[in-house]
Amino acid sequence: MIIGIITAITFPLYNTFVENIEYKVCENNRIMLENNYKTYLEYEQIEDKEMVFNDFLDEYDQKICPDGGEIIYKDGHILCTKHSNIIDDTEDQPVPYLYDYHLKIMME
Repeated sequence: MIIGIITAITFPLYNTFVENIEYKVCENNRIMLENNYKTYLEYEQIEDKEMVFNDFLDEYDQKICPDGGEIIYKDGHILCTKHSNIIDDTEDQPVPYLYDYHLKIMME
């Protein structure tokens, strides 16, 4: 019974610890990848583009995210789908209602 209580207390702490370590490893790997990519651009004298980054990433033979997140390049930043705050621009969002001020004046 005591072992069950100790396990119930330590298991969530262990999971949180592992998640924090995976986040930090991913973040550090993305920083190293970004530095290597900038060095590559400078050395090859190539303009920074998403397609160039994707080609570079294909040849970069190291695992970036230990949790299996996909590495993407957006607005000059290297992001991970699991460890970065990514806002999905492709979601269907309602068109905001445009208030026609002239129509209101005409109706009064």
